[in-house]
Amino acid sequence: MKTSISCFIFFFMGFFFISNIYCEELPEIKELREELEVLKEEIRTLKDEAEVRKTLRLKEVEKVQKKSVEDILKASVQRYTLLKKNHLEIQDTLSYSYYADDEIVTLYDASDEFSGLRIDHSKEHTIVNTVQTTYGMFNNLSIYAALPFIFKYEKSGKKEETDIGDIAFGLQYQPFKGGGEWPETILNWSFKTKTGKSQYEINPETELSTGSGCYSTRIGINASKVIDPVVLFGSVAYTYKFEEDGLHQKQSDDLFLTKVDPGESFSYSIGFGYAMSYKISFTAQFQQSYSHDIAYWINDKERSGYTENTAMLIFGTGIRLSRKTSLYVNVGTGLTKDSSDFVVSLRIPIEYSLD
Repeated sequence: MKTSISCFIFFFMGFFFISNIYCEELPEIKELREELEVLKEEIRTLKDEAEVRKTLRLKEVEKVQKKSVEDILKASVQRYTLLKKNHLEIQDTLSYSYYADDEIVTLYDASDEFSGLRIDHSKEHTIVNTVQTTYGMFNNLSIYAALPFIFKYEKSGKKEETDIGDIAFGLQYQPFKGGGEWPETILNWSFKTKTGKSQYEINPETELSTGSGCYSTRIGINASKVIDPVVLFGSVAYTYKFEEDGLHQKQSDDLFLTKVDPGESFSYSIGFGYAMSYKISFTAQFQQSYSHDIAYWINDKERSGYTENTAMLIFGTGIRLSRKTSLYVNVGTGLTKDSSDFVVSLRIPIEYSLD
């Protein structure tokens, strides 16, 4: 048995050795093996190149997708902030202001000679209810009209007056969408009538005025920038007031006011708003207005012009009552002699869709 196994092993090894020698002697088989090795190497190279191309293609797709997402996000924050097209907003604002002052008045006689001084004590309470209607002609253009109802009471002279004030018309225009790197910028223009009881036509001894007594026009620009959760805002404006002549307001026995040039004024405001929650916000702002070249004529003789400087510091809060309605409360204090001592206002805008 052992001899048979040994013979088998010897025979197998001999056969394997002879087969190797025989194969080495065949060049066709050797060449075929070399070609197979080359082919395998080429296939490996093609696979590697395919993987590289796939990786690069995925990166390009990612870039395109990322750019698309960035474009979508950018477009989502770029928007118009005025009243939407064919929407109507009715806004009711109720305000109360108090002004107290002791003013020294220089008196002249009919020959334009100094005749003395008078101290006027004034403690005036004013309540104004303004109804404003705004209509969105386009998403970036709105027009509005405002009608004020005024009640005034002057304690020292026990005078009071209830009448309409000066009706105003205006428009607001947003030239481009805000958001992203651009602030939300709004241009505005308004024209104020003299429908209120003119301060140049009343009897100052027994009556109070509810209007400015002259026509005026105003242009301005408002800008705001969102830096979540804070909104920074500011504005600048220019107001031109038209002259009023042909007046005959009695100042004393022989003196009459015959003409007034209310001059022009420049105003600005800066402030910030803070979103305390989705429904409640807080604002703080500073406002100042400077009027100059104000002149008047007594018995057709011009008096020297004077200036007015008003400044207010205002704090407020906004409460979102619903998707279309909010409540805003502001409290302001005067910082100059020409300003009201303090002002309190309550504003409620309600929006309607006419579609």
